[in-house]
Amino acid sequence: MKLSAIKAGGRTIGWSGVIVALVCVLLTGWALQLTPDGFKQDSRATDIGEPFEVEGSTWTVAEVRYAGFVTVGQTVLGPTQDVYVAVLLTLSAGMTDFLQPEVYLQTTDDVERRPVRRPPMVVPAGYTGGGWMIFEVPANRLAGAKITAVPAATMLRFPPQLVVDLGLDQSAVDDVVAQVPTSTADLTDLEVEPQP
Repeated sequence: MKLSAIKAGGRTIGWSGVIVALVCVLLTGWALQLTPDGFKQDSRATDIGEPFEVEGSTWTVAEVRYAGFVTVGQTVLGPTQDVYVAVLLTLSAGMTDFLQPEVYLQTTDDVERRPVRRPPMVVPAGYTGGGWMIFEVPANRLAGAKITAVPAATMLRFPPQLVVDLGLDQSAVDDVVAQVPTSTADLTDLEVEPQP
C-alpha cells in the first residue's frame, strides 16, 4: 500500500501540500530568529567612533527616511550610550532589499544638507525577523535626530534580547514603544530621556 496523502480536518492533503507547509514553517521560524551576536559582528565592520567627515566638513545624521515617508517622531539619545534602533517594515522579507534606507546628513553648522546612502555613522547591522532593519546609532553623534518610517502600523521597537545585551533602561524603551503611532493619523514625538 502506497501512502500518497494524509487527512486533516476531514480534507485530504497531498504530500506536495505538506512539503510546502513545512517549508513555510521553517522559513517563518528562520525569519523570526533574532541573532544579536550577528548584529554585533556586523556593526564592528565600521569604526563609528572616529569623526565622520565628507569633503573636509564634519557631518551628523539629521534624518533617517524610508521610501520618502513622513516623520514619525524624534528620539533624544543619552550622552554616552550607543543605541540600536530597529524598524520593522510592514512589507515582506523579500522587499527589504528593495526598500533601502536613505540617510540624510547635515553639517554641524547646518549650512548644508544632502542625502547619503549608508554612511559610516549609521551602520546597517543586518536584516532579521522578516523585515527587521537594525541600525547602530552612536549617541554622541545623533542627539535629537529624526527617525522616519511610516506605512500604517509600522512599529519602532527594540528586540528584547538586544535590550538585555546593551543594558538599556527597559522602562525608557517601554515609554518609546508605548508612544509609537499605529497609523499615519496618530503621529507622536518619540523621546527617550538621556540616561544619567
